[in-house]
Amino acid sequence: MLALALPRVKRGMKAQFSFDEDELSLAWDAVRKAKLPAGTKVAAHGFEKPVPPWFWTGLGLVAAGDARLHLRFIPTTVGPSVAVHDAGPAPDVEAEARKLYEAAASGREDAWQKHRNARDAPDTEADYPLGAYILQSRHDEVVAARMRLPAGAIASWTQVGAGAAPTEFARWQEAFGAYWTVMVAFPDGTRTVGLWGGADAPRTGQTATPALRRLYKTQGAWRHGVAFVPA
Repeated sequence: MLALALPRVKRGMKAQFSFDEDELSLAWDAVRKAKLPAGTKVAAHGFEKPVPPWFWTGLGLVAAGDARLHLRFIPTTVGPSVAVHDAGPAPDVEAEARKLYEAAASGREDAWQKHRNARDAPDTEADYPLGAYILQSRHDEVVAARMRLPAGAIASWTQVGAGAAPTEFARWQEAFGAYWTVMVAFPDGTRTVGLWGGADAPRTGQTATPALRRLYKTQGAWRHGVAFVPA
C-alpha cells in the first residue's frame, strides 16, 4: 500500500505548507486517502513531534509500534510529504510526489508571503487571548469528535471582514484576508459551525466535509481543529 499526501499549493519548484497546513494535516490527508478502517493499527515515523493521541482517536486508529502499516513523514525533492505504507523502510515516493506536485494549484507569490509571515511572525498579544485558552484534555476531546463528523450540506455562511475576527484568528486573517465561516447541516439533523477552508466562497446547499487544519496559536502553542472544505 502507498497513500501519499503533499501540501495543496505549489510555489516554484516545490509544494509548500500554507498557513493552516503542517505535518499533522498532511497525515490526516494521507490516512483519509488510504481509507483505513476503524481499529487499524498504525506506527508513526519521521515526525518532528510525536503524533498526539487525539489524532488517533479522531481517526479511529490505534498507534502501535509493531503495526504492519506505517505513517511516515518523508521529505521529497518537490516538498514535504506524508505516506501510509506497508511496514519496512521508507519507500521511494518521488514518482508519486511528482504527480501530486504537477496536479497541485500554483499559489501567487504575494499570497505565499502572507501565509509565511502569518506562520512565522513573532508572537504578539493576539496569540495570548484569554478566551481562546482551553485545557489540553478538552481540546483533545473536541477535536477528535469533530474529526469524526460526516459530510454535510452548507445551511448558511458569513464572511468575516478585516477587524472583525476574534483575536485568536488574527494570524488566520493575516494569511487569508477576509474569510468565511459556515453552518453545516448533517443527515441526522444536527448542525455545527466552522471555518471554511475552500479556495472559493461557500454556497448554500454545497456539500462540505471536515478537514484537519492548524488553526491558531494560543498561549504560545499551535492548536489544530476541523475546518470544512468542498467534498
